[in-house]
Amino acid sequence: MNNDQLQQTLGGPVVFGTPRRMGIRGRFWKSAEAHLWCADCTRTFPNGVARLVESRPACPYADCESFIGTRAYLWSEVRARHPLYPQHPNMAVQYACPPWSKPYQYPGSVRQGA
Repeated sequence: MNNDQLQQTLGGPVVFGTPRRMGIRGRFWKSAEAHLWCADCTRTFPNGVARLVESRPACPYADCESFIGTRAYLWSEVRARHPLYPQHPNMAVQYACPPWSKPYQYPGSVRQGA
């Protein structure tokens, strides 16, 4: 998928940057994961892709306003709660993960089992 196709899938312009690394309870930083999951729109996106909202990195989907620093989770954390979810998630598919996610259906998304 090239940059134009990615921006079309996400619904607007995005910023490409360095993938985020997240620490685990005092341990060394783990390597950056390939995908992050947004708790507000319940969709995944490539790590390192974001939109800038109020000069802060936000979920790259144009219809979601959540900030990555507070509402994005590693895909491996979501899969730990739902082991039947795929190892490599599909974009624009909603993957519910209670209690982190809200029960909102975003237009154009396909909802997977809860």
